[in-house]
Amino acid sequence: MLWVLLCFSGCAGIERSLFERPFDEETVAALTADLLEQCEKVQNLVSVGRLQVKGWGGRDFEAAVFCAWIPSPLKIKIELTHPWGQPILYVLVDGEVFRFLSFYDRRFYTGYFADRSLSKFLPGDVNTSFIKDLARAYPVIDAEYRTHSHWPNQISFYERGEELKIVTFDRDIRRPVEVAIPQSNTKLVFSDFKAVKGLWFAQETALIHVLGGRRLLHSIETAVFNRTLPEELFSLQAPPGFETISIPP
Repeated sequence: MLWVLLCFSGCAGIERSLFERPFDEETVAALTADLLEQCEKVQNLVSVGRLQVKGWGGRDFEAAVFCAWIPSPLKIKIELTHPWGQPILYVLVDGEVFRFLSFYDRRFYTGYFADRSLSKFLPGDVNTSFIKDLARAYPVIDAEYRTHSHWPNQISFYERGEELKIVTFDRDIRRPVEVAIPQSNTKLVFSDFKAVKGLWFAQETALIHVLGGRRLLHSIETAVFNRTLPEELFSLQAPPGFETISIPP
């Protein structure tokens, strides 16, 4: 009897998948409007949690993470520390400025912020869009892109004819569960959603390099939206004794 129930349940799931269709225009418009609204309502986000990394530079580690994010003008501050309080690395993005402070090798990297700047230090091929989504713990759609649904539960976002981002939604709760960028081997996976005063975020966000096996898991324990943030929070200087290295453009 159990075998029959399992088979029936499995067949029902397969049948449902086979007959699913891409979103219609009305659904695409509604889901896109919700993403835009979530973006427009957030002036900043500060979060505290944990970061687990596998396969980064041949090492696996876990750390406490502090993250502060302002969408416009773009500012991101990330601080990683050991569970016992020893700093590991700090990252700062301030407009066109990129700074990376590594306590492991006592080096301070500084240069122009670009997509490839982050790829040197994070697992997988990441770009500015991915970093915004990771810091926000939710897809950041901050412009009126052209949209189309080619596949079930997915919306593609276009700019000047180029497909920039593919967002996959949970078919039941209609929350975004995955972000992929065409021609990239890296994706973001969102789970365990929570809302604070109507602002949604994923309590777990995984940055996954599909082919390389590298993985970064960001777990948020506390999230605070739209508070006044001190300007000095978004500053980062080289401590005494650290080697300063300029990153080429």
